[in-house]
Amino acid sequence: MVTKGLDFRHVKLVGVLNADQLINFPDFRAHERSFQLLQQVAGRAGRTDTRGQVIIQTYNVNHNIIQQVTNNDYTAMYKEQLYERLIYKYPPYFRLIKLTLKEMNLQNLLN
Repeated sequence: MVTKGLDFRHVKLVGVLNADQLINFPDFRAHERSFQLLQQVAGRAGRTDTRGQVIIQTYNVNHNIIQQVTNNDYTAMYKEQLYERLIYKYPPYFRLIKLTLKEMNLQNLLN
């Protein structure tokens, strides 16, 4: 409910359970999406005069995304993601295409 943009004025504490599940999702955009979601949730705490607190549950406190969210370092996340996408040949530097071939007989498919 908090991530959907509902404005709860008196929220002073936000908890994210199992942030590792977001970060380790098998998608090349997982780190970017994790950063965005954690930043958005963190922005919901302490929207009034009182300062809010965010607790992120993770098994890997030293993960770059967790550190970048903690330090509110969008620039470092951006540069790191672009660098990794270049190395591993992901968009925006390369195009991805998925081909799915279906055939009952494996020999027909291989020929």
